Amino acid sequence: MLQLFTQFGVDWKLLLAQVVNFAILIFLLQRFAYKPVIKMLDERRAKIKEGIEASAASKQKLAEAEETKKEILVKAENDALAVVGAAQGTAGKRANEIIAAAQGKGEQVIVAARKRSDEERLKMAEEFGQNAEILLGQGLAKVLAKMNPEERDKLLIAEAVRELKTAK
Repeated sequence: MLQLFTQFGVDWKLLLAQVVNFAILIFLLQRFAYKPVIKMLDERRAKIKEGIEASAASKQKLAEAEETKKEILVKAENDALAVVGAAQGTAGKRANEIIAAAQGKGEQVIVAARKRSDEERLKMAEEFGQNAEILLGQGLAKVLAKMNPEERDKLLIAEAVRELKTAK
């Protein structure tokens, strides 16, 4: 066997040293390059998932606010109709006055409900925007701070090119 190695020009001592060097290199790369990159990618996935969940929760809150708005409008309309119905049972002389007052009150309730609903929707949208902006800013700052500037620039340029291609 030793003769076979020497016939092919392989020095077994040199081969053994190269195998040991390769094993050391694999260990070092595994420890100091592969694991930190995987950890960073896992953290980024978790942050993206949190952002998506926050977005879904905000959408759900907005839908709930719309439902509340509809319920308030229905209730206001029902209240207005009840007031109108009660007014019709009263004397004919005051019927027109009571109906006008009830309609005015109903419109005020509807306007107030719409105003309240719009304010709540705007407030929720503003809070969502602020929270999303803060989360995205913090996440991007952390991710970009960990990246090599040259590598970061290359990735951002590649992403921009990809976005331009998909926008067409």
